[in-house]
Order: sequence, then structure tokens, then C-alpha cells
Amino acid sequence: MSESYSIIIPTYNRLETLKTVLTALGRQDAPELVGEIVVVDDGSQDGTAEWVRGAELPFPTVVLEGRRGGPAAARNAGIEAASGRWALFLCDDIEATPGLLRAHHQARASDPSCAVQGPVDWPPGTHVTHFMRFAIKHYHWHFADYTDLQELPARHFITSNASAELATLRALGGFDPGFTYGYEDTDLGLRMEKAGVRLHYAERAVAYHHHQIDLYSYSRREEAVGRSAAHFAQKWPEHPSFTGVRKLPRPGSWRWLIKGLVRNRATIRCWQWGGLAADAIGLERLAEAIYFQVFSYFYYRGMAAGMRELAKTRDE
Repeated sequence: MSESYSIIIPTYNRLETLKTVLTALGRQDAPELVGEIVVVDDGSQDGTAEWVRGAELPFPTVVLEGRRGGPAAARNAGIEAASGRWALFLCDDIEATPGLLRAHHQARASDPSCAVQGPVDWPPGTHVTHFMRFAIKHYHWHFADYTDLQELPARHFITSNASAELATLRALGGFDPGFTYGYEDTDLGLRMEKAGVRLHYAERAVAYHHHQIDLYSYSRREEAVGRSAAHFAQKWPEHPSFTGVRKLPRPGSWRWLIKGLVRNRATIRCWQWGGLAADAIGLERLAEAIYFQVFSYFYYRGMAAGMRELAKTRDE
């Protein structure tokens, strides 16, 4: 088995940002650690697979194609095809800084079997809005409270910039494809923790996220995450705080009726406008309070839909 990293990148219709990601990998200051790049094209229609096959890339590159199966299934395909000792997971809009791979490797110097998590930030020069800072701090990758090489809780395993031993990933069965969007990383992190795998933080393994977000796109994201949360709540009933499943109002209850009157399809656009308006005039704390309400609505709407789907599947 090669003492190198297989860099696994699932992608779907993001050819232009994928080009940035692959170009950045050619600037790694420890190229000897790169065994191969595995691009898993999850049903793109923008010519991704054709471009990657024809591109002159600095490392051996494997291209896998398939119909859309979601990020978990795509990463599993990459795990199956990989030939290195470790897998480094990046997204198709995550640009590795030159020292990223070296930092991942140094973080496991005393424990080669550990998993490693690196931070993600916005590219230099990005106009970072208050909303973007809010979303990242409360809903996405936020590692400001951790120091280099600190051991992280399992829930912080996030495959936008994470690595693990391929033998471990295969022994655990990889990612659970039952997660449609979100929580598949947390699920695998918990399973690795139960298997005795530690998660270390590599502060210098910095990556840049080439993806602008706004209130409306993030609202849709939260609804999708809520659907996956239903699967997580069913699979890990001992961790209700991870999903907030106990806060899901029971249909017909007073909480359900009140929340339905205050936040519903007819009023949620007003909530969004109110948050953006408060933000625009500098009322940041009020804006954040409204953003929490907006995201809660979409998240729990997605969770309720996911619960109904799971119940229907059980009844069939």
C-alpha cells in the first residue's frame, strides 16, 4: 500500500470551480504525498468528466462517472477506487493552500491512524458580509476556538477539508448513503470515534471556499439538512441534541399551532426581508435573531418532511 494520499473530490456541475481546485493541488509544497486525485463526477451535464480526462494535471487522476447518488455515495465510490494509505476529502469548490497536505500529514505524525480536520475560510479579497460571518459561525465550519493539534469532538469531522486512513473508512463501510445532504460526515465521525479513531485539528491545513452564500440559498440548504437530520435522529437516538429533534413540534400541539401561525409559507418571506433590512441598517443583533427564526423554520420543515418519508418507508 502506497504511503500517500488519495485526494477524493465529488463534483456535480461545477466545472469552473473544479478547475481552480485541481490547479491549486498542483501547487502543494509536499507533492511527494500526493498519490492520486480521484474525481467522482456525480452525473454532471457540464462536460466535467471530459475536461478532467483531457487536462494536463500534475498527478495521476482517476475519473469516476455515475448517475446522481448524492455526496455520500460519491465519496464511497472514491474510497473504493483509491489506492493510497489515506484519503483526503475536498469539495469541488474548496481550494487547497500550498501547505494543506503537509499540515494534514504532520498532524498525524504521532498517530498515523487518526483522522485530521483542517479549517476552511473565504478566499483572500472576498467581501465577507455580516450574514456570511453569522452563517459560518453558527451553521457551518467554525474552528476559531481550537488550537493546532487539539483533539476535536467527532461531530467536527467535515469533509470539506478532512483526511482519514482508507483502511478505517473501508472497515466502517464508508459513508451512509441514506443521508441525502448533511450529517453524513457527523455520522461517520461518530462511527470512527466508537472505533477508537481520534480526530486532530490541523490549524495550518487551510482551504478556501469558492462559494458565495446568501440568506435565500442558505435557507434552501437548511431545509435539505433538515431532511438528513431526520435520518440521523432515527439512527442515533442517543444524540438528540445534535439535531434538535426534541424541538420539533408535535402535529396538533399548541407549539405546532403557534409556530404555524407565526412562521409559515405565507409569512417566511417577510421574516427574510426583515432580517436583511435590519442587517442593512446595522441592527446586527436583531438581524441575527431573525436569521435564527428563518433557518429554524426551513430546518424543521425539512426534518418534518424527512420524518414523514421515513415513516412511509417503514409502512411499505
